[in-house]
Amino acid sequence: MKVTVVAIPVVIGSFEIGIRDPGTIRHVAFERKPKLVMTQGEPNFEEVPVLFVEGRQGAPIRKHKYVVINHGEWCDPDDHEEATWVATGLSGGGLVVHIFEITERPS
Repeated sequence: MKVTVVAIPVVIGSFEIGIRDPGTIRHVAFERKPKLVMTQGEPNFEEVPVLFVEGRQGAPIRKHKYVVINHGEWCDPDDHEEATWVATGLSGGGLVVHIFEITERPS
């Protein structure tokens, strides 16, 4: 079965995405996106996390819920959810983010 790794730019915060199985995050990198509003004395770009995720051709697509937080912040899942740390990324500009996968807590 064919396998690949896809790059998915993401946001800081909570989101859901459909990923082909196995859907394993293998790396976190950063890309520079132009800022929509520039401030004097600051760079004209912002660093955006990019997840590199493994997927297999023809495998089922499953929904995954993730929370991306800045270093030092807290991930706060709902009472019926569990947060599992899956990756950390460090940008060239010093931005550190942590990625947690959110799943339903077993009953």
